[in-house]
Amino acid sequence: FPTRRSSELVPHRKVDPRYDPALIAEHVQGRVQLYGVIGRDGHVSSIEVLRGDDERLDRSAKEALSKWEFYPATRNGEPIDVDVVVEIPFVLAPPPPK
Repeated sequence: FPTRRSSELVPHRKVDPRYDPALIAEHVQGRVQLYGVIGRDGHVSSIEVLRGDDERLDRSAKEALSKWEFYPATRNGEPIDVDVVVEIPFVLAPPPPK
């Protein structure tokens, strides 16, 4: 499979990951790096965590990426499967000024 960064592919449906309120209360932040295959139909499959900071964030990121849909990559005008690496950040908003 050709491998590309997700910035080279265009999603037409992107689902934000769920940031569990318990994780927010615990101030859990991090980045989850995922591997997946964008198929000829634009759906993402074979999702695996390459690097994560918390298992709960990993699970949420995988679930969100599985719902993304991309315009398929093409070669010579024909749709092809493409390996991608996607990074999903979980960052808390700064506290409001006092």
